[in-house]
Amino acid sequence: MASSAARGRKRRYRQVLACVEQNTGWPEDPQPATITPARVALHLVAHGSHNQAGIDRAIQAALEQGDLVALDVDGERRLVRADPEALKAVIGEQNCRDDPDLEVIEQAVAALEGVGR
Repeated sequence: MASSAARGRKRRYRQVLACVEQNTGWPEDPQPATITPARVALHLVAHGSHNQAGIDRAIQAALEQGDLVALDVDGERRLVRADPEALKAVIGEQNCRDDPDLEVIEQAVAALEGVGR
């Protein structure tokens, strides 16, 4: 039987993934394709019973497990779901900019190539 702490970690992990999914979504809705870890923490700390350290650990675990991808967008670490549609949204968002960031596009393409492996 899983301990209370393990259940809490799993719940926090799922909530991090859900927060990233709910707060990203370009082009279907006006939200950007990526979100900062600080914004994820803000949502989950403000609306739940989580602390910053727990959210940070859950984000790191999601990155290590391949459920999230971290990109450097305009000098800021941003998160995106590690699935093809989300990564294609990052590329599309960049391509719609007046001055697309080719490094972000390259990061997203590399992550896209690694999804599902």
